[in-house]
Amino acid sequence: MACNQTEDEYGYDNSRFQKDIDENFHCSICYNVLKEPRMCRNNEHIFCLACVTRNLNENSETCPECNEDLSVDTLRQAPRLVNNYLSELKIKCDFASRGCPEFIRLESLESHVLNCGFSPVLCSNEECGMEINKQDRIHHETEVCEYRRVKCHDCGQIQELVGVLMKINTTTKNRVEGLKGNMKQEFKKFEVVKEDVKYVKDNLSKVNKNMAELKVTMTQILQKLSNLEMMGNSPSPVKPNEGAMFPGAYGFVSMSPPVLRNIMYAWPSPATVNHGRVRNPRPGQDLLNPPVLAQASPPDQKRMLGERLFPLIQKTHPHLAGKITGMLLEIDNAELLHMLEFREALAAKVEEAVCVIQAHQARQSKQH
Repeated sequence: MACNQTEDEYGYDNSRFQKDIDENFHCSICYNVLKEPRMCRNNEHIFCLACVTRNLNENSETCPECNEDLSVDTLRQAPRLVNNYLSELKIKCDFASRGCPEFIRLESLESHVLNCGFSPVLCSNEECGMEINKQDRIHHETEVCEYRRVKCHDCGQIQELVGVLMKINTTTKNRVEGLKGNMKQEFKKFEVVKEDVKYVKDNLSKVNKNMAELKVTMTQILQKLSNLEMMGNSPSPVKPNEGAMFPGAYGFVSMSPPVLRNIMYAWPSPATVNHGRVRNPRPGQDLLNPPVLAQASPPDQKRMLGERLFPLIQKTHPHLAGKITGMLLEIDNAELLHMLEFREALAAKVEEAVCVIQAHQARQSKQH
């Protein structure tokens, strides 16, 4: 905004000037820098025209300094030297507070203020009335003002394009919603796959553990087979006066010929078997059961089991009976009793042992 009303009527504020002004050029009434300076008639006391005029009208018609008679008509012009000095002073524009950065010669201040781009004007658009800088008027009224008049070029075509854009926008929204639904389904599938992968990993670790245990077991079996082969070939069929040796966890179990005969005679005939289970032993033969087996020491338990297994295995695999018997004696006693009671279980175990022996022999053949 422009300078205040007091400054418009009286002298210039000292702070507006580029440098400090000598006190001799200040009005003795308003104490500002002289504006339109005038002097009293006799003693040349100098004042602003507006200041001294008001003082003479409101007070007595005397000089404020020397009290001599003085009127507006008798005021004298200030010397040309004073006017020249004042006209060369650099002063801020009246609209410095609105952003004008200029320092102007005092004699050019009035013309500058009339043309200054920072002078305030009102927006001419209806319902606006905003006060803006003169230099910003065109830009404000045509580009910024919310009440500006907008010229329409090819309005029909523009409306048609707006309709097309709205349809595209609707289609895009529908596609986005569809994509969101698909994404949700894909995330659900991903979670299912994630759970499946976790399940496979867990099972894989279990399988690896089982494979490791199986590998250890196979290594132990192969080692035992190697030990059996180092002890010699499998025993030949038992003669009436010869004994038999069976490898097992407790060493080789020796069975005398009479014992072998008793075992062979103790095996039930087909008439005594019902669906694979031994029902009644022959008269005079003790039934081998857990209570009977528990009365013997561990080595004797294996010997007793071996004496019953060997002749049964020898009937189907005479040349491998010794090895197979030794392998089976590694099994838990309770399972061996079960196999003695059920022929099918024994036959299945014997076939497994035969497969292991054959695989071992094939492996050795490749190595040689």
